[in-house]
Amino acid sequence: MDIHTADLCDQFESELRICAPMFRSYGGRAAFGGQITTLKLFEDNGLVRKALEAPGNGRVLVVDGGGSMRRALVGDQIAALAVKNGWAGIVVLRLHPRLGGDRRDGHRCLRARHASAEDGQTQ
Repeated sequence: MDIHTADLCDQFESELRICAPMFRSYGGRAAFGGQITTLKLFEDNGLVRKALEAPGNGRVLVVDGGGSMRRALVGDQIAALAVKNGWAGIVVLRLHPRLGGDRRDGHRCLRARHASAEDGQTQ
């Protein structure tokens, strides 16, 4: 089942916002979706590893990197851990707090779809 961003905007206009297209894909999936778990940190990917050691159950980890570009937050080993533990995906934001990186408003950040094509369930 494919659900497109435009359809979700029409159906849930007052309940969501769409992120600007600022992402790069480094994984094997063109799109992913799921319940969002957030993590705010600064230059410490150990916290990302700790979060991904837990069962993902199809969730998406959204990491606020605090604006730093000096440290890698997700590499091949951490990405493999996410796959192993059933996470649907990882989104790393590196926005500087003055550019909106410190907002924690609970809005969903939708990328290309809100459903998993593999199981056909809306997440």
